Amino acid sequence: PRPRWRTRTATAATRTAAAGTRTATTSIPTAGAGIRTRRRRPSAMPCRGAACWRWASRAALGHRRAPAGATAWTAALALAGGIALVFMFADARTRPFAGWGLAAWTAYAAAGLFALRSLRDAAGPVAGVAQIGWLWTWTLAFALALRQFVGDLQLGAGWRDALTLLPLLLAWTLALARPAWLAPPLAARFPAYRGVLLGSQAVLVLAAFAGLLSGDGASTPIPFVPLLNPLELAQLGALACLARWLVDRDGPALPAAWRPALLAIAGFAFVTAATLRATHHLGGVEWSAQLWSSNLAQTSLTVVWSALGVLGWVRGSQRGHRMLWLAGAVLMGVVLAELLLIDRTHLGNLFGIASFIAYGLLCTVIGYFAPAPPRDATAGATP
Repeated sequence: PRPRWRTRTATAATRTAAAGTRTATTSIPTAGAGIRTRRRRPSAMPCRGAACWRWASRAALGHRRAPAGATAWTAALALAGGIALVFMFADARTRPFAGWGLAAWTAYAAAGLFALRSLRDAAGPVAGVAQIGWLWTWTLAFALALRQFVGDLQLGAGWRDALTLLPLLLAWTLALARPAWLAPPLAARFPAYRGVLLGSQAVLVLAAFAGLLSGDGASTPIPFVPLLNPLELAQLGALACLARWLVDRDGPALPAAWRPALLAIAGFAFVTAATLRATHHLGGVEWSAQLWSSNLAQTSLTVVWSALGVLGWVRGSQRGHRMLWLAGAVLMGVVLAELLLIDRTHLGNLFGIASFIAYGLLCTVIGYFAPAPPRDATAGATP
């Protein structure tokens, strides 16, 4: 027979092994649950957004119950703080309208509408700060979402820049042509700060317009077409909005004679950049600082600038608009300087002399058929 101490020892060992097995078995789901919990935890950006929206809704609720300047400004600054949050999303490369980000922005929409309704009777510029911040937040959020979408599709830089600018252009267009669509829920007070909104939109869009002048406008996967590629279509939209803003009742308080000049300067910069892009994509010249010194780029600029100068000369004379006529004459002077300082070194003596003769004949003919308008002509005539 087996000794009793050995039986008791084996029984105790069996129980210990079984307890250890149960412990290990129960620990596995617990660890898995912890892993699943960590995976489901939202990222920091949506959590910060939810905190900001909750702050705005609580301040708006407090202002509705007991109107006070502190609660009104708290709600307004919380709504405007959405602008900073968009840049945080961009810095963290987090999708604003995916996953927990979509939940956070849905909460912002609800809290924002509630806060704006609560600020209808707020004194001072509080309502303006809240609504302008609200509109800018949504504009920048959609711009970020489109930029990330283009990055996922691996499209050309022209698509990326154009679609990033698209929400800004749409918002500016609506503020110019259909302000009633942006006014709710503060429609009665919106006209008071519409000029501030238009000015801020103009500053950002024109800054983007100037920055995109140095872009090559790659439109892959489709071929590059001058003036019909995404980047240049977006810049044309910016010029159209600029022309509309300059004559808007809430636009800049500038002398009437300055408005065509500003538009002409912006248009000249756009046409020059578009000519260089066409030279790069269609002529095979590298997009770099050496592009300016290439024969093809200089010849193209000479032709385009001459055409613009002649057009300004003729149109200014026909309409009696002296500023436009002078702009055309100045541009023809720029063409002459280019012929003298740059093109002559590339063309040589014979072709250089021929180009000067052709330029002189062109200026003589245009000057005969399009004389200068009188000085007392209407300075504000539309070009």
